[in-house]
Amino acid sequence: MRKEMIEVKMLTQIRFKLPFMMALLLIIPMSIVGLLSFSQTKVLEQAVINKEVMENIGGKFKKVFLEYEKIITDIAAMEELDYQSYTYSNDKKDDIVNMPNINDPVKTAFYEAFLKNIEKQYDYLLNTYFATLEGEFYLSNIPPVEVDLSEFDPRQREWYMNAEAADGDIIWTEPYMDTGTGKSTITLAKAMVDENGKIVGVVGLDFDMQKLARLVRMQIIKNTSIIGGISLLIGIFFVYLFVRRFNRSLSKIQHGMEKLATGDLRTEIVETTSKDELGQLSSSYNKMLINLKELVTNVIQTSEQVATSSEQLSANSEETSKATDHITRSIQEVTAGTDDQLSKMKLSMDFVHRTLHDVNAIQKSSQAVSLTSEGSSIQARKGRDIIHQAVEQMHAISDNTKNTSTIIYDLEARSKEIEKILSIINDIANQTNLLSLNAAIEAARAGEHGKGFAVVADEVRKLAEQSSESTKQISQIINEIQQRTGMVVDSMKTGEEAVGKGTELVQTAGDTFINISDSIDDIVQKMCDVSKAITQISINTDDLVTSMENVSNISEKTSTYMQEVAGATEEQTASMQEVSSATRLLADMAIDLQNLAERFKI
Repeated sequence: MRKEMIEVKMLTQIRFKLPFMMALLLIIPMSIVGLLSFSQTKVLEQAVINKEVMENIGGKFKKVFLEYEKIITDIAAMEELDYQSYTYSNDKKDDIVNMPNINDPVKTAFYEAFLKNIEKQYDYLLNTYFATLEGEFYLSNIPPVEVDLSEFDPRQREWYMNAEAADGDIIWTEPYMDTGTGKSTITLAKAMVDENGKIVGVVGLDFDMQKLARLVRMQIIKNTSIIGGISLLIGIFFVYLFVRRFNRSLSKIQHGMEKLATGDLRTEIVETTSKDELGQLSSSYNKMLINLKELVTNVIQTSEQVATSSEQLSANSEETSKATDHITRSIQEVTAGTDDQLSKMKLSMDFVHRTLHDVNAIQKSSQAVSLTSEGSSIQARKGRDIIHQAVEQMHAISDNTKNTSTIIYDLEARSKEIEKILSIINDIANQTNLLSLNAAIEAARAGEHGKGFAVVADEVRKLAEQSSESTKQISQIINEIQQRTGMVVDSMKTGEEAVGKGTELVQTAGDTFINISDSIDDIVQKMCDVSKAITQISINTDDLVTSMENVSNISEKTSTYMQEVAGATEEQTASMQEVSSATRLLADMAIDLQNLAERFKI
């Protein structure tokens, strides 16, 4: 009974389950691979596979093809195939009626036996045959009667033509399914030549590719079995090494955990260099053991400290309770003082609000005065510019008046010169008139001959009279011009004096306007400074109001907080009494914790 329990226990342990499962993991895939290989290689027997594929499968099959190339070379050189020089027996079969009509019945019977004898010596030959230049065709296996070859001409077949054109080389056809046997077949053929090197025919061999494929299959199965067996042995060996190392580490951890279950912390550290999950498990076990030792040690030390501290805490809680009562009374006094401060703060805020209202009014007035002063400054600058333009215009008028006076003086001088010229013209007119009289007298004396000259003298007299009259008129005009020019000169002198005085007055007014403009600019600047100062006072007053409101809010909150603190201190007093009770309970629990920690062996 005990033996059966031990066996059941072994089967349920992971150290026995693991190798069993790994063996299954090795055997099952290898079995599946073997079955798949068996199924896939079986297909080779039915498939049409060419010579190159077989050669690529393995060197062994290439040797087979080379061997059969040597066989066909030897057959092509046999003297029995030289039907012209070889002496045949007279045996013949009368029942062979389906071969080509050109065949010699004696040769047909002979070559059937001869070629069949050759064919039996080699494993992969289905048919052995040869054809002549005349179209004769002899083979090892005569087909059934229903297969009529009487009109068959081998010279038209691909294998014959390729061999004939291959210049003595061996040719391989593509694989095909033989109609007689239903097997995958390849034909190799070689031309036969006489002693002169002349082609006398072609010999051919039908190669049984299906039989060779069966050999390939068996070879693959054999190789797969060998590789599978070796892989299985290697796998079992590595599984054994792995399970052995796994069981060794697992046994150490199991032994250590059993000791930990009894409270014995004196177990050894499990040494491991593995980086896998088992190594991580060992490392985690070691860390757990170290941390558990530290934990138990700290628990023992802490329980002692807790027991000591709980006693001290009980004494401190009583002192704290007394101090809390004193704090409660102090907070009540502070609350009363805060309420008084809050009422005075509200009175101060009312005064500051009124001050802020007055400052804002002053600020608005100063801004209005500043705007008015700026307008006056602008108007003063415009007036100064206008006065400056007037001064320049007066200077221009003075200059024009002086120029006009100069022209008038010059005109007066010219009129006097004209008067002199008119006097000369008048004298000339008088003399001309006198001359015309003299001429008239002389013309009268001359009689008929002087009539024309008398007419001229008369005309000259008239002109002289007209000139004299015009000279008088011009003289009168000149006199009037001189009189008016004198009046203009006097007026120009008066105008020059007035323009000079006006220029001085305008210049004085301009200087006065400049002084007024400068004074207004100074007033504007000072008003701007005053406005800025009042604005800053307003801002500062706003800040003061905000600060006082903040202080008031803080005072209100402080009063509220102080009331809450007073309530909290009362609650703290009650809590301290509870702490005192809890401290005594903590001391009892610390003693119990020490008793529990002593169960562990460090």
